[in-house]
Amino acid sequence: MLVYTMSEKEKQILVQQLSEKLTPEEKEKVKEIKRPYTPPQLRGFKLRYNVGELVVNTDVKIKAIKVPDQTDIFEINKATGNKVRSRPIDKSTGKRLINGFGYNSFDEITNEPVPDNQIQLVQLKPDPESPTQFKQIEVAKFSKTDEVDITDVEILPRQVLNEWIVDKEYEIYGKGADLYKVAKSLVEKNAMAGIKEFVLIEGKTMYKAFLVPPSVLMENKFYMVLKLARRKRESLIKSWLNANDIEEVKEKKIKQGAKIEASLDEW
Repeated sequence: MLVYTMSEKEKQILVQQLSEKLTPEEKEKVKEIKRPYTPPQLRGFKLRYNVGELVVNTDVKIKAIKVPDQTDIFEINKATGNKVRSRPIDKSTGKRLINGFGYNSFDEITNEPVPDNQIQLVQLKPDPESPTQFKQIEVAKFSKTDEVDITDVEILPRQVLNEWIVDKEYEIYGKGADLYKVAKSLVEKNAMAGIKEFVLIEGKTMYKAFLVPPSVLMENKFYMVLKLARRKRESLIKSWLNANDIEEVKEKKIKQGAKIEASLDEW
């Protein structure tokens, strides 16, 4: 007998589709059901810190810090009000595929293709009078950033970047003679340039941008990078530590095997 196992993504889509069909009363009942919390299994290692006169041996666990996707802005089908999703297709026929070389917009419930002129971008706004406590407001996409002005106000200490989770990082191309003057000015100030609002492509995502020079500037060989971020690290931290906490984590056995040779850049 062939048994089909749903992926986590498929489960999430199914749950979303089912929840959208619930009445407000049914949604309230679902909220009342308390599900037991199951802590995630974390990776870890033993940390041995031996610097100067300080020696610390301790077990640590690690968990990736992820910037969540923005869920309050989404596209809907004007005709049905259902959410619109981008799905892979066969370019030659336009039919849906599990994996394809092209993409098209489909109604999340009916699975029918949705033309561009029937797609509406909306944002959820709080509304106490609505049964769902939210209402949908039509919004316009952000326009792509074509010009950036940097003045004394935008010059920031390099340490500020440590507060942000960088989503994307890009090399800067241009006239070396012009960019060297910019890089030299920033390096002399031990600073970088902050761009309050930056839109990479027309869409619903806006970033904070940072124009960063190298730590050491050489006239005949230098670079600059543009770093894009959406959230500060502190707003995403869950494992706040306490200096009075002496609880130890259990050690995890590590499988033995041949050592993999990995080429890593030096400090």
